[in-house]
Amino acid sequence: MFRFPKPGPEHLIPLANRLMAEIIVERGLDRRWAIPFDGEELEALRAAWPGGSVRVLRRMVERLLMARDRWKAEEEVQ
Repeated sequence: MFRFPKPGPEHLIPLANRLMAEIIVERGLDRRWAIPFDGEELEALRAAWPGGSVRVLRRMVERLLMARDRWKAEEEVQ
């Protein structure tokens, strides 16, 4: 049996970026449209994810990407 340490907050940025890339591929989107997370988005993820489960972080990244889509759609309407 192998035991691996749980990822911590210091792993947030590379994990979040990797998860975003995976989600974009799964959705069939072009990676060139993937905008890196900005400071506010990373701070929101840091505040909500203290480390631990990558599944939980993935759900947070998915929600963040959905929020981006909603915000963008609202901006286009105005």
